[in-house]
Amino acid sequence: MKSLIVALLAVVTLLTSLLSPVPALALSSPGTSLGSPYPLPTVLMTKKIDAKAKTAEGRLQSAAGDLTGKNEDKIKGAAKQVQGSAMNTAANLQKANKNADKTS
Repeated sequence: MKSLIVALLAVVTLLTSLLSPVPALALSSPGTSLGSPYPLPTVLMTKKIDAKAKTAEGRLQSAAGDLTGKNEDKIKGAAKQVQGSAMNTAANLQKANKNADKTS
């Protein structure tokens, strides 16, 4: 059972590292966000992916805590889920702000 949990956490870690921004995307364009070398749509996309990955990581850690009976893992998993949700909300607000700037 523990080896299954360790394997699932390894997969989540691998996916998170694979979904990080790629340096080849660092080409400057007129639509870059403040202080970022990435075009704004790419930044928003990677922020959404990071949020989903953090939420999934939290779900896996919480499930691992349920299986092993460790309250610490349950709490840390729930905290990561909340963090992922907050990251997703921040990306949505940034996108809404960008769309509002376009219309005005």
